[in-house]
Amino acid sequence: MNRILIVGSPGAGKSTFAKELAKRTGIPLYHLDLIWFHDNGDMESREIFDKKLQEILETERWIVDGYYPRTIQDRLKFADTVFFFDLPEDVCLEGANQRLGKKRDDNPVYETELNESLKERILTFRIFNTPYIEDLLDDFEGKIIRFHSREEIENWLRKDGKV
Repeated sequence: MNRILIVGSPGAGKSTFAKELAKRTGIPLYHLDLIWFHDNGDMESREIFDKKLQEILETERWIVDGYYPRTIQDRLKFADTVFFFDLPEDVCLEGANQRLGKKRDDNPVYETELNESLKERILTFRIFNTPYIEDLLDDFEGKIIRFHSREEIENWLRKDGKV
C-alpha cells in the first residue's frame, strides 16, 4: 500500500480512519476537504483544486481521503489500494452528528448543525453513489477493502492494520 484512496459517505469515518492509517504507515495524508474549502468556507476553483490533486497523485506515496465523485476515476488510475466505507445511513448520520460543534483538522468548515443538504447526501448515498463507486471498482486492479460496519473497521485496524 503506497497510494491509498478512501471513499464513502459523509459521516462514515473516512477521515478518522485515514488519520490512524497515516499514523501507522507514515504515508502522507491529504484530506480533499482541505483542498476544496478555504478557512472562511469559500470553495477553491475547480482548476486549482484539480491541479493540486494532480500534483498529489503524481507523488510516490499518499492517502487521499474524500468522496468528490468527479475525481474518483482519476484517483483510481494512480491508486493501488481502495478502502470503501459502505456503512448504513443511520451509522453515517450518527457519525456526522458526533462531529458537530467540534473544530476539525480535516475540514475547515465548522458545523454546528447538520444541514439538510448533507443529511440528504448521507440518506441517498447508497442509492445513488454506491452503484457508481462499484462500477468504477469493477475495473480497478488494485486491492479493495470494503467496510460495512464500525466493527469491521475496528477489526481491520486491530488485525490487519499493523505496520
